[in-house]
Amino acid sequence: MVLGEGLARPDGHPFEVRHSAGVQVRAQGAAEIAADAYVYFRPLFGGVEPDIALIVADEEDWRSRQPYGLPDLNEDKDQIRPGMLLIPVRSGDFRNTIADHLHQA
Repeated sequence: MVLGEGLARPDGHPFEVRHSAGVQVRAQGAAEIAADAYVYFRPLFGGVEPDIALIVADEEDWRSRQPYGLPDLNEDKDQIRPGMLLIPVRSGDFRNTIADHLHQA
């Protein structure tokens, strides 16, 4: 399954960004943070520009081996990019359960 296929693709970032419908603001914020890191680390790695994509997905568009709410790095072959960072729009049940356990401890 190809991650990010059919999602919106805003321009203006040093890497590909895709996002679910209605989450442009969240995707823009995540893309700005990732772009700052991308620009900072690029010269430290000899000016190499990784071929990556950032995908901000809601539960309906989540295509990951990880449960919804747990960010994932996907490097599977036959994807839109060799390295894809998948970020949830909202925290999911898995992440909330972990937070509850930590709070109780």
